[in-house]
Amino acid sequence: MAKLSQIQTDDTLENKGTWFDWEFDVQLRIARAGNRAFDTMMQTLSKPHVKASRDGTLSDEVQEDILKQAIAKTILVGWKNIDNDDGTPMKWSAKASLNLLQDEGLRDLYKFVLIKSNDVANFRRKLDDDAVKN
Repeated sequence: MAKLSQIQTDDTLENKGTWFDWEFDVQLRIARAGNRAFDTMMQTLSKPHVKASRDGTLSDEVQEDILKQAIAKTILVGWKNIDNDDGTPMKWSAKASLNLLQDEGLRDLYKFVLIKSNDVANFRRKLDDDAVKN
């Protein structure tokens, strides 16, 4: 049986993100899918496509582009240890994030972000051992 405190999520982690180790010592800061900013961004980006969505004529490509834009702005919110090909550190920005998510050669990064952002366990409140025992 789980105590309520064990299954609650941390609002800060959901919205600001938490750090995950990826490949080649790259660290990604990933917020939870479905956080408030993500939901708002999806509504904003989807607004011009409401009619096509209702009619069932919205293409998969457009839907994926909307999703990647929202993820770039609200889910993949930071990184460490990513360098440009010239060796300079790549600074996070929503545009740089979108470029990575749209790069077919980095589709594993996109999948990693999707998996981590959708796993509620990654955003649970951190409890000390005494709190769990009580």
